[in-house]
Amino acid sequence: MADTQEMTLVTKKQQPVKEIIYQDSFHLQETIEHLHAWSELLHSLQTFFDQKELPLHKKKIIKDYHAYAQLFTIFHQDYQHILTTLDEQVDDLRARPKVRV
Repeated sequence: MADTQEMTLVTKKQQPVKEIIYQDSFHLQETIEHLHAWSELLHSLQTFFDQKELPLHKKKIIKDYHAYAQLFTIFHQDYQHILTTLDEQVDDLRARPKVRV
């Protein structure tokens, strides 16, 4: 009868290694890319709010402000959704079992 003991795979600092499959890292990368997709819009928003030119064109500012406010609302909703998704993905990775050898 062979004595079969399972051992947990550990790092050099004796930390257990978690099971993470390729698909998990792919999902995280997709979520991060989704966040990066907003960078151009955020740059436009920053440019709009950094304008300090005189004289002010009040009608143009009001029209642009309304448009950017709607875009920011959409961004904020998407950002909240992405944060929730990232939290779930990280919690899932933390709950993974350790690699057994």
